[in-house]
Amino acid sequence: MNVTALICLAILLRQIFGIKHLTRSTTAESARRWAFAAVLACLVCITCQWPLLGIPEQYRSALQYLAAVMLLTPFIAILGARRPGAGAWPWFVVLPLVAVLQWPSVSQMLAENAENAIEIPTPTLIGFLFVLVMGSGNYFGTINTGAALVCAVGTTLIVLPLSDWMSHDNSWSLPVGCALLTLAGSLLPGRYMQEAPLVQQQDGDLTALWVDFRDLYGIVWAKRVMDRVNQFAEREAWDVRMSLDGFTLSSDGTPTNSVPKRTVEILCWVLRRFVDAPFLRRYLPEQMVPRQTE
Repeated sequence: MNVTALICLAILLRQIFGIKHLTRSTTAESARRWAFAAVLACLVCITCQWPLLGIPEQYRSALQYLAAVMLLTPFIAILGARRPGAGAWPWFVVLPLVAVLQWPSVSQMLAENAENAIEIPTPTLIGFLFVLVMGSGNYFGTINTGAALVCAVGTTLIVLPLSDWMSHDNSWSLPVGCALLTLAGSLLPGRYMQEAPLVQQQDGDLTALWVDFRDLYGIVWAKRVMDRVNQFAEREAWDVRMSLDGFTLSSDGTPTNSVPKRTVEILCWVLRRFVDAPFLRRYLPEQMVPRQTE
């Protein structure tokens, strides 16, 4: 099972490396890098489980818990992926979160025998699960709902043997959890792994731009951007409004991809806190990308 888990994690590393085509020129690149680091931690954890290496139980369980905590970081990183604070978010939120959750493990390693596995206290585990639900729940309602749910289940299986909720002696929980992480990666849309050509047609595809932004950043940021754009719509009496699925006519709610130039400018202006011009050029022709987003 450990060999299978190693193969699965290697596949997952390739998948995460592949989605750089999507996250490049966006603040979501930070979350992708955290995901890469988290899978590397899982890879080290699985490798250290081999009995031939003779690594003490305490260190192996500590690495397993570190891997589980690292799997939270991509979800939390994306929640702070709005400029100008995106650069400081990893240092003031993500890393402190890792440090706080790691404290029970570190304290036990300093005080207990190396042959005893660490055990995460129930309050810490509840906090861990709360962060996991909050982070993965950001993607519920998007095309990545299934991937987020499977990833959350896999992460839970990795951390549970380190608590008194599940026996630490089981040999299946960790490798199955790693396999589920790879399954979650395979559920991502295939277009995420492909280099998208620059749009040449005159109108572009605003709906595709919005849907990919929503599915990449999650419902939290999509709702914030939608509300901001609709503030302009009401103030300037547009005949369209933005929904979580794209633009609709304000009269009857009919979906539309044909919107005034001013609407495109405002949407790009709001999105400038998250993405750069090269990302927008995947969906919009050059003349529709405002200069302030470059």
